[in-house]
Amino acid sequence: MRLPELTLVDLAGRTVTTSSLTGTPLVVNFWFVSCPPCRGEMPEFAEVARRLDGQVRFVGVDPFDDGEEMQAFVDELGVGYEQLRDVDGTLTGELGIPSFPTTLFVRADGVVTAGYLGALDADGLERMLRDELGVG
Repeated sequence: MRLPELTLVDLAGRTVTTSSLTGTPLVVNFWFVSCPPCRGEMPEFAEVARRLDGQVRFVGVDPFDDGEEMQAFVDELGVGYEQLRDVDGTLTGELGIPSFPTTLFVRADGVVTAGYLGALDADGLERMLRDELGVG
């Protein structure tokens, strides 16, 4: 399956196409502010993202919260990677995301190689990056 061609919104209100996210290996993490397991895994994702900067792109996608809520949440947790709003839930629906958090692993060409339902710790995330995207 390929990442669908859709438009999301960044925290500054600018539109971002999903096709602009590809070109390097990509991790797409679906989350929302009041999700306890999301809160637990995001600092670990942030640490892995810092360690692998330039090798893989990390993007968080929230289909429920507004930009201010999202910004306050990621600031509180020290998460520096890109965050996008799935304003109308289209990407979440197109991909059939069943629960939160869910993490997708996407090759540079836009092909989704795997999805993981539930929270991932740093070790699990790094294992998936190696196995699915050859990163790390």
